[in-house]
Amino acid sequence: MATIASAGHRRPAHAAAADPTRARSRPRPRPPLPRRLPPVPSPLRLDAYVVDTLLPDLVGHDRHPSAFLVYLLLWRLSTQADGRPSGRPVEIALQDVAERTGISKRGVQDALARLVRRRLVAVRREGITAVGAYTVLRPWADRAVG
Repeated sequence: MATIASAGHRRPAHAAAADPTRARSRPRPRPPLPRRLPPVPSPLRLDAYVVDTLLPDLVGHDRHPSAFLVYLLLWRLSTQADGRPSGRPVEIALQDVAERTGISKRGVQDALARLVRRRLVAVRREGITAVGAYTVLRPWADRAVG
């Protein structure tokens, strides 16, 4: 009978096959590659003000990085195909914002309240439980034009 030596003791070879921790695993077959690769997302174009001023202000001074993340997500969702802001409202549920940013739903609510208070986002809702329509505001751009 064949034996296997391990850690100073010997046991029969068939015992290794019966022990699931010692059994060799078979390689799993790889899933087939998709026929078409998903489209590459277009680059996100930001105003310099967003990175140079708004980022340090919301994250550093106000200590609310979640507000900056929510603002970036809404900015991304409200952009046109060419990357410029459309100015159109984005309808998205709080839970979807939470999942896409990695922030809790309550954290998203607090971030949106801060953004509305700072006049960086406008919210329109049909009812208290309705999905909100969020418009990204760019007050620095309005001041530069007007």
